[in-house]
Amino acid sequence: MNPSANFYRKDVAQSKEKNKSTTRNMNTLLSLAINEAYRRNQSLNELSADIGISYVYLMALARGERPASTMKRRVIDGFAKYLSISVAQACLFSGALKPSDFLVEVSASTKLDALFTRMRTDNEWNALMPTESEINCLSQDTKTFIGLLYEKASQTSSLVSALRYEAE
Repeated sequence: MNPSANFYRKDVAQSKEKNKSTTRNMNTLLSLAINEAYRRNQSLNELSADIGISYVYLMALARGERPASTMKRRVIDGFAKYLSISVAQACLFSGALKPSDFLVEVSASTKLDALFTRMRTDNEWNALMPTESEINCLSQDTKTFIGLLYEKASQTSSLVSALRYEAE
């Protein structure tokens, strides 16, 4: 290991000791990679080489001068390979993807329509259901009230959660 690598390792270690918030503010993917490099007893130069980026770029990421969420795919691939994790995990850790990116937002009215369809096929509720033309004449609030009554009786909560989400 060359002397300059030891200098940078000491410099980063000292700055971590002086300011614990550095690691909290550092991107998760980068933090994982640096911790792994330390575990492997590698310098940051060796880490950057293994990932396939320059040392200067690695330090720019560490200092927050370059946002990790804008890294190119090949760089994320390099981090994923280095950490032995999937590319999807590396994207999440870099901030390029958020867990909410995997959710499909369904509006309360869409859930309400699905709920009325379910009510029509429910033998206990089918006889109580208004006809299609009657439903079309109802206000949104009345439809919601009927849907909430059904959910309470059937012990489901898809509409309730959609209404809470839209209220936020």
